[in-house]
Amino acid sequence: MGTHWPKPGLNSVGEYQASGYALPLTGSANIRYLKYVASSITFTEATGSFTVYDTAGNASETATITSACTFKGKFLTFISTKDCIVELTNIPSASYGEHNHISASFSDRPF
Repeated sequence: MGTHWPKPGLNSVGEYQASGYALPLTGSANIRYLKYVASSITFTEATGSFTVYDTAGNASETATITSACTFKGKFLTFISTKDCIVELTNIPSASYGEHNHISASFSDRPF
């Protein structure tokens, strides 16, 4: 029997399903760098904006918050001008590799 267990990572389904660690954050104009991958971000108030950043530090999408809502995905870095509750997984951010074929952009064409 091995003495080393694999570390949590992207393909570690159990670690992703262990999500549910709530991290309440206050609104800020500063970029938030999470130590663990977030599986959702919930906003309880209307008005404000939410910007997601890619691994290179470039803003990829900005959404206007018009009512209480939840964004689901895999988040590492973002800005939120409103208070939010971040649901963290047990996957360290450093072990997450961005997929180059997946785009957060919205358009009428899939790719």
